[in-house]
Amino acid sequence: MSNEAQIKSVALFFSFALMDDQLARQATLATLYRLKKKLEKEKLNDIETQSLIVELMMKFWLRYQKYIPKSGGMYSGGLNTLKNDYTDLGPWREFKRMTDDNEFLAVLWSQVIGFSDEAIAKGLNTTIGTVRHRVSRGLRLLGERMI
Repeated sequence: MSNEAQIKSVALFFSFALMDDQLARQATLATLYRLKKKLEKEKLNDIETQSLIVELMMKFWLRYQKYIPKSGGMYSGGLNTLKNDYTDLGPWREFKRMTDDNEFLAVLWSQVIGFSDEAIAKGLNTTIGTVRHRVSRGLRLLGERMI
């Protein structure tokens, strides 16, 4: 996983997870700083790197998400670079508000960021089956929101 891909993955994750520009930037910078320090110490393969990124994202997501009200009222347009006239983030906001955090994050890592189930499981210290269950349930809930 290239440096640029790591940066994009982390920034995209926090943009969608926090939906607040300022908090997403802070969490992204903190995560990338910690990632750089850890990668300087040891050489990791792609799965190990992805699992480390998941672990760090989870740590900083827990730290920053408490500043976002459940209503999602602090959203400041953090996805403007991705948004166009054809993008409706309403279902995503509704999904984020209505679903369990574990399912929300599993869908984000698996379907949006594109990390493997193995890397997610390793980063969260859980089983691949648990990750797949969370992704499946999350996708079902997201699909229901879009209907």
